[in-house]
Amino acid sequence: MLPHILAFLGVALFPSALAAFGIYLTTETIIDPKKRLTALLVLWALAIDAIVAVGLQQVSSYKADIRNEEKQSELQGKLDKSLLGQVQLGGELNNISVDAWEDCPDE
Repeated sequence: MLPHILAFLGVALFPSALAAFGIYLTTETIIDPKKRLTALLVLWALAIDAIVAVGLQQVSSYKADIRNEEKQSELQGKLDKSLLGQVQLGGELNNISVDAWEDCPDE
């Protein structure tokens, strides 16, 4: 979870700080208070939408990682079970060959 939080901060927080400064510089040149307020609202709405989109993407990425880890764990369990079966089968074959060797008449 921590890598996803750090990625969110890196992708959303720092560019948002730059956007805030850009919004400040952009709206400083607007003299009419109503137009300035409208510009501020539009620009901040766009910035907030971007932050929400990045947050949703990080949540989706986190959930996908969890699903992939569960699938990988399930496949690893199947592989371990298969390997254990092969080891047991090898032991059984070894016992059969030893028994067969012991049953052979000596020359």
